[in-house]
Amino acid sequence: MEDKEEMQNNKELAEIAEEIFNLTSILYEYCKNNIDTYELKCLYTGLNILCKKADDLNLKIMGIK
Repeated sequence: MEDKEEMQNNKELAEIAEEIFNLTSILYEYCKNNIDTYELKCLYTGLNILCKKADDLNLKIMGIK
């Protein structure tokens, strides 16, 4: 029973990671093309951090990391 619950938890975590990745990808592309203000540079840096965290989460879910 625990395996089924763990699989469901992993599926939910994978969906969250995918949502984070998709949203940050959209914002990342916008910032990359419009990086002319300090605020956008800060946002760009934050998005890079979020992308890295989403990647780490996906790797943990897959058992790679």
